Amino acid sequence: TLEIYSSEPALERTLNNPEVYKENKHAVIDRIFPEETRNFLKLLCNYSEISCLPEIVESYKQYVNEHTRRLNAVLTCVTEPDEAQLEGFRAFLRRKYEVEDVDIEIVKDESLIGGFILEAEGEEYDWSLKGRMNHLQNALIGR
Repeated sequence: TLEIYSSEPALERTLNNPEVYKENKHAVIDRIFPEETRNFLKLLCNYSEISCLPEIVESYKQYVNEHTRRLNAVLTCVTEPDEAQLEGFRAFLRRKYEVEDVDIEIVKDESLIGGFILEAEGEEYDWSLKGRMNHLQNALIGR
């Protein structure tokens, strides 16, 4: 639902626009969104809180993760890792954060040059070439 909502700026603007009648917003929601989330989205529109959807989804994920011992992480890399490498990341994160399961979102970023950045629970593990070059440069100039 969040992907649909965020994928089209015109949809976001329409659902957030106080000049659009709620019946029209409800019709759009009925046509576009999965049935399981329609009533919730209509309620958010009725109270002019639909713009809070990303934060609500993030809070819900955190709640679920806390109660199911699940961790969300982001892996930023130049080339996508194979399944064995992904399992290595998952094993590391399971040990480090004492969780049962790990979901890893993969984000490609050519500017890293090589390597990866792994983020979880507000911590960042930067093993990218760009990060190492920045670290070396800072060490050389005394920062």
